[in-house]
Amino acid sequence: MRGDLEPNVSAAQHFKCCADRKLLSSTNYLIGIVEKGTGKKFNSIKSQIGSLLLGGWLSNERVSSLVHIYHATLRQAVADQNISCALATINYLSQIQFVTSKLTIGPLGGGEWPDQHALHIIDALNRSSVVTYGKTMGVEPPSTRRSDLMMEAVQKSFSVLSEIDTILYDETISVVTDLVYFQSDQTTSGSSFNCLGLIGMNSITDEQNWTTALEMIVHEAAHQIVYNIMADELLILNEDVGKFKSSLRSDPRPLSGIFHAMVVLSRMIYVMSKLTHSEQFREEGIQIIPARNNARNIDSYHNKYFAVLEVIERNANLSKTGWEMVESSKKLASMKIDSDYIGIS
Repeated sequence: MRGDLEPNVSAAQHFKCCADRKLLSSTNYLIGIVEKGTGKKFNSIKSQIGSLLLGGWLSNERVSSLVHIYHATLRQAVADQNISCALATINYLSQIQFVTSKLTIGPLGGGEWPDQHALHIIDALNRSSVVTYGKTMGVEPPSTRRSDLMMEAVQKSFSVLSEIDTILYDETISVVTDLVYFQSDQTTSGSSFNCLGLIGMNSITDEQNWTTALEMIVHEAAHQIVYNIMADELLILNEDVGKFKSSLRSDPRPLSGIFHAMVVLSRMIYVMSKLTHSEQFREEGIQIIPARNNARNIDSYHNKYFAVLEVIERNANLSKTGWEMVESSKKLASMKIDSDYIGIS
């Protein structure tokens, strides 16, 4: 079933590949526009893109989120007829590796991304946040203490995820290329349709633990899955019907935001059920500390899920795949979480 939300590596790779190929085709087209407007030639980068579109790449590889970020920048520069920005962006594109099999993890400003890339990551996250929420994400490089806590938490999260659900672990790796963590007083985590493969996460505090990072990873990876499917198919047919209350946001959200929340929450229930019934986790003797959500909603995962599900079922007009995703989310949300192991953020 196309809309099955059970972890599926081959399906995730397929939709990620489709989204990446569309991105490369669009990038090639935009570079062509810049060539016509400036008289300059960019044969090398166009040849690189052409080879990828013709030959593809290995199943464990995917196009880097940096390519998606620079594509969004180039698209805006072309729309604004900003020649200098367009030329600078093409120059940045010529310096990066388009396809990767790695997952790069690290703090903003920590050296994993050269300065110009780090600045564009901040800009991409902020532009997406302004469009969606009307304000920037307020991100900055994390303190040394927060950075150390987060690196340990992320590594522990991936280690545990690989043990409790190998398929979900592999699926996550197949859709994410870059995980950057930052420090912010207003943002928990974020993804964007314009920078597929990148997830940004607020560094945990001393009051939190690795389970908070695990929740953010699962949360943002679920967004990536939906974004990749949306790049291939229109899921929500009446997006302009209005805005609705969400379990995770204080501000009303369009149906796409509610739909994303439904998928995210069902995936979180799925993982937290597996985690709280894991003997390894029980022996560790800690509680799950949920990430803080914008709505400051401390309801259970299940209550949050059913609240957004009701909005979708009452108001949404979805494609066949969209309704399949709804039904599949219900199956994931039917799983039980041992509430004794859930703390309060």
